[in-house]
Amino acid sequence: MGGGIGKDGDRPSRLPCGCTTYLDDLMSIMRHLRVYHALLAILVVLAYLTGEDNALHAWLGYGVSAIILLRLAWALTGVPQLGLMRFYPHFEGLHLKTAMAHPAISRTLLLGIAVCLIGVTATGIAMD
Repeated sequence: MGGGIGKDGDRPSRLPCGCTTYLDDLMSIMRHLRVYHALLAILVVLAYLTGEDNALHAWLGYGVSAIILLRLAWALTGVPQLGLMRFYPHFEGLHLKTAMAHPAISRTLLLGIAVCLIGVTATGIAMD
């Protein structure tokens, strides 16, 4: 392993000192985040498709709420890149020329999706 290439032809995940790099840690977080988003999307779509008349719909809703609570706990205790400030739009530098590419637009949409999903989930649990 002295050449810097792992046994599978990958780059080694650790430096010679035994520590991981910031990029390796960030990529590990992103893999977990992708799994979170995929699981959330699957549960939401299945809950929508099952309708409101059966117990499966309720359990899928409970699963969505558990995933949301897990994400909230992860945001409060995890790395700053996953924190709640990602949902807060900053409108500095927002001009008509740069409006479509400004981060405030995507953050506002992200906040709207989160509020709607939390609202629908909370309403479903309250009605149960």
